[in-house]
Amino acid sequence: MPYSSSEGKGFFKDWLFHMMAAKHIRTIMDIGAGSGGYADIVKQCVNDVKQWNPDLSNSYVLNGCEIYKKYIDQFKLEAKYHNIFNTDAFTAVQGSQTYDLFILGDVLEHLEKDKAIELVNLIKQRSKFIYISTPVKPFKPWVVGYNQGKEEWQENIYEKHLHYWSHDELMQFKPLWVIPYLVVEVIIIEGDLANA
Repeated sequence: MPYSSSEGKGFFKDWLFHMMAAKHIRTIMDIGAGSGGYADIVKQCVNDVKQWNPDLSNSYVLNGCEIYKKYIDQFKLEAKYHNIFNTDAFTAVQGSQTYDLFILGDVLEHLEKDKAIELVNLIKQRSKFIYISTPVKPFKPWVVGYNQGKEEWQENIYEKHLHYWSHDELMQFKPLWVIPYLVVEVIIIEGDLANA
């Protein structure tokens, strides 16, 4: 599915507004852009910051990468991002470009665990912050869970879930913030450039 979970989006918008207003975040890379839902939130934040203090929203960069070309066309991602790259996450990250924030919204579950860890460690070297939202296991007993049927990835193999993360596995990233929801868990990790 090109859409990420709605859980955590309100928190993300509030957190990003404060970080942009404090001038901590100006450059953003959205990995696995999908339908561009996070781009919509970023633009809302920029508008909110502009109303609060017009001088703060004059310059920001919002880039994205999406491996599945059909999504770029279907969701008109070229209009939502300053630059949208039709490539995999590793290729998008390995350049010399650094960002204040990398967004990994419903991305980690589409990678094998060791590749996901490698990606997060690579991003840490090139960022101030990483925002991650991913389905977690075990699910709370009152929740059906995030069971993926074959129909959800048959057309786009990149949508297939390759690893379901547990809370303990996410804690290995030593996040600054941890917000558990019913189906997903949101974490914010401090990158190596946070104190640079």
